[in-house]
Amino acid sequence: MDEAVTCRFHPIRLIGRRPPSLSLLEAPQWPNVSDNSDNNRQMFVSAPSEATFASAGAFLLATASVGDWCCATYAWLRANCEKQKSVRFDYRSKALPTSNAVVQSKMGETTQTPGSSSEALFSETDSFLLHIKPSAIEAALTPIPSGLIQPSLWPLMERKIKEGQNTDLTVCIDQTRFPCHLLPLQCFSEFFEQEVTPGKELIELPGEKVSPAAFRIVYEWILDPRRRLEAAHFTAVLVAAEFLRIPALVERCWQHLDSPRVVEDVAFYVFLQSIPFRCSEVQSMMLRRVCRFFLALVSTPEFCEMTLEDLSVLLSSNIIGVFDETDVLFAVCLWLLYDWFERSDLVDEAMQLVRFEAMRAADLGRLCIFRECAELQPILRHPTTKQLVDKALASVCARELSSDGDVHGQQTDLRIRLQADSPETKAFTARERCFERFNDFMALIRSDPTIWQTFRVAGGNTGPLPEVFAGMEGGH
Repeated sequence: MDEAVTCRFHPIRLIGRRPPSLSLLEAPQWPNVSDNSDNNRQMFVSAPSEATFASAGAFLLATASVGDWCCATYAWLRANCEKQKSVRFDYRSKALPTSNAVVQSKMGETTQTPGSSSEALFSETDSFLLHIKPSAIEAALTPIPSGLIQPSLWPLMERKIKEGQNTDLTVCIDQTRFPCHLLPLQCFSEFFEQEVTPGKELIELPGEKVSPAAFRIVYEWILDPRRRLEAAHFTAVLVAAEFLRIPALVERCWQHLDSPRVVEDVAFYVFLQSIPFRCSEVQSMMLRRVCRFFLALVSTPEFCEMTLEDLSVLLSSNIIGVFDETDVLFAVCLWLLYDWFERSDLVDEAMQLVRFEAMRAADLGRLCIFRECAELQPILRHPTTKQLVDKALASVCARELSSDGDVHGQQTDLRIRLQADSPETKAFTARERCFERFNDFMALIRSDPTIWQTFRVAGGNTGPLPEVFAGMEGGH
């Protein structure tokens, strides 16, 4: 170890030796060794700083006795007790005397507030920090980006939420309980945001609005928007989303319903799903998309079980595919006869759904003379039916006799006309139309449920088909 350093930490060893070099201690030029006057001790006592004090003390020990050194140290401490309150000098340690004043002299005279970085970096006992810049310490210990050493918070929370850990709300629907997290529900559902307050542990939802299966799908969709909406509960999910006021999920459901693939048999499937929930908007929308599936629908019990309101929506549409308007007449007769005791009073409303003026004059003539089977006589002899048939026959005859017949005016009320493609369908359309043959054709459709897919939309239909039926005209 350098002699100057040795004398600094072990001053007792310097007694009787030559004064060491004080260059490392940055001491001032002291008097000669032979000058052992009281003036030297006075210079030692008035040392301006701890560093000067240490070097002066080493010089004093080299030229005086231990007793002189102790007396001078005591005098220095007394002289500087006010400005050096926390000075510590232990000849047995390897630390320089330190004080708050020295630290502040190294850091500048800036006042630090409690808890500041400078106060945290420097203390009264960390004298070595006097030789280090605070900015260097801050730069060296600045944390690296947290993503490199710490996982993101949300994936950890998401995993716990999806696993159902620490749930804070129980949703009860028809005796079925769902443990949930309230916060995700409030983020998507205006119902939970406004109706459920934090701390509420149980809430009951009406089963007629939110079925247990639908809520399970809704909650899983909230946790994972990529979750598929099951077809079996599609309408139930839509109704639940509307009740819970989840705009994003409602919008997604309607995007599915607006798809060109939700037509014909799929449209009627969605219609049946919406019946228990009395979702009239969906029911009306789907009934107007039946198109080629109409005759297949008439062959099913579900058609005969429709309400008059639903039947009116279905038959008021131009977008139902028929070979002739007599198909609509016989379909209405099937519906009335399915429960004649209850529906005999509905003949007036039901017959007005048939567009008799779109029939051929020969077909109207057979209806006027009641040439149909006895089963239809109560319907055909009803005053409303007779009046509608007579009016339509007069209109058709006048139109045919007119030199400039209003053909285009007649065709504005036409429905979508179908064209037979299979041998069985061609045989049906080639014969005279009657209720018995119509029933036989219904039996054929029931025996071959896919035969309706062979029906083609005939070319020359008035007006363009809606966008959802694009590509059907003139083909499958």
